[in-house]
Amino acid sequence: MLIPITILPVVSELLGSAVDGSAPPGSALSFLITALVICAFALKAPVGMRVWGAVIGVVTGSVIAATFGLYDIGRVAGAAWFDVPENRWPGHDLDFGPAFWTLLPSFRLVALVAGIRTMSSAIAIQRVSWRDERPVDFSAVQGALNVDGVGNMVSGLMGTVPGSAITTSVSMTELSRVAARNVGVATGAAFIILAFLPKLVAVVLAIPDSVFAGYLFIMLALLFMIGLKMIIDDGMDTGKGLITGVAFLAGTGCQYGLIFPAYLDEFAGGLLRNGMNAGGFLIILMTLILELTKTRGK
Repeated sequence: MLIPITILPVVSELLGSAVDGSAPPGSALSFLITALVICAFALKAPVGMRVWGAVIGVVTGSVIAATFGLYDIGRVAGAAWFDVPENRWPGHDLDFGPAFWTLLPSFRLVALVAGIRTMSSAIAIQRVSWRDERPVDFSAVQGALNVDGVGNMVSGLMGTVPGSAITTSVSMTELSRVAARNVGVATGAAFIILAFLPKLVAVVLAIPDSVFAGYLFIMLALLFMIGLKMIIDDGMDTGKGLITGVAFLAGTGCQYGLIFPAYLDEFAGGLLRNGMNAGGFLIILMTLILELTKTRGK
């Protein structure tokens, strides 16, 4: 539930120029068309067609945006059909000086939050992948954490940006009702192939911000409801309800600078200004207090 809070400002930034009127009218129109087409496919299309709803919505929105000159056709035309990614390995810095030890606690906190996000994503994808209710397979969750950790370690050794669990895949699975394992394998293979096809990558990168905002807006709405459903299905008592409500409000307040901004902006480099971080830490703390103070039978 906290992930949409964190990503929603991104949607707001993508639509900022359309809201204040400084962007061409096509921005608002392409956003609305993209969101409406995806919604129409999700609500009325046959199950077999829902998987194409997001693609058709983005394509339709991009066509509308192109009529207003918002689609960067020059970027697509200038990209090569085939190329090898440029090697930009920066090397390793093994100087464990004051800067390293200063940043280490912050990175530990970020790693903890990333692990929690991977766990929640692994549980959520199981909830939407089966037709019938099944208990959560925590060995698969453990496997997701292991893959996440190994992937981040390899990314660090290669000097590139680490990966993370893609939570919008949960929304896409819920929308399309397609959760086959071979689809995931094919998707991963497609990403590897795309690294050598700059022309196709440029087609995606040229999509206007307003169209991407429309797509992201619907995915976040679905993701929020999936998180809410997970909490309710697990049983909502007073303790869980209080923890969920307080964490949600605290995450929202910290994300938008409504709770002690003068103090939180400086703490750990502004780490708690992120709603996912602030809400996640609060959930951990309150859950630990609840478990440690719980009376247990002898």
